[in-house]
Amino acid sequence: MEQKNNVWTITLAIIIAAVIVGGGFYYWQQSQLELMDEAITDLKNENQALTNKATPIENENNNIRINQLLTLDASSTLCTKSPTTESSDIGGDYTIYPVADEYKTTADDYHNIAGLFTAAACGKARLNELFGSKTFRDVAIFTQDPSSSLIEYLNKNGFACDDDKIPDNRCSRWHNNGPVPLEVLVGLREWATMIYGSDCTDCG
Repeated sequence: MEQKNNVWTITLAIIIAAVIVGGGFYYWQQSQLELMDEAITDLKNENQALTNKATPIENENNNIRINQLLTLDASSTLCTKSPTTESSDIGGDYTIYPVADEYKTTADDYHNIAGLFTAAACGKARLNELFGSKTFRDVAIFTQDPSSSLIEYLNKNGFACDDDKIPDNRCSRWHNNGPVPLEVLVGLREWATMIYGSDCTDCG
């Protein structure tokens, strides 16, 4: 009888030990899973934070450009020199405006948006003198590697890529039937390094 009691005692002890060990392992496993969940959540949050931080980088750079837009002395040659007129090889005349060195990469043969940017740098009086009477119809803006902020600006102001089969970030020619407000074209100064020319009716 005593031997039978010992067997039951040992068996019960084994069962209790198994329960304790199993329970401890279960809680340990759960704690590890919780730690893993927390780590995954932290990683997701960090990733989202990095994404959110990366998104406005371009806008911050644009703000830098806004704050550092070229300003010219109204008495400088660029702000007082009269535009010249030349004949086009394809007929008609076109106007050549004074252009600041900072905008020469945007100059083209006909409508000189670089000249408009330069006039804007001289001040409102010069801008209105040279471009205030223009209606800017059928405007085309030629871009190189347009940024998302430039694309957003163009779309917001009625421009669309001439080729709807390519993504906007690869578009090189944007068109707006117009008339386009003068201040919209002046606003493109922020992205002058991405704009290499323009064309339009009654624009210069």
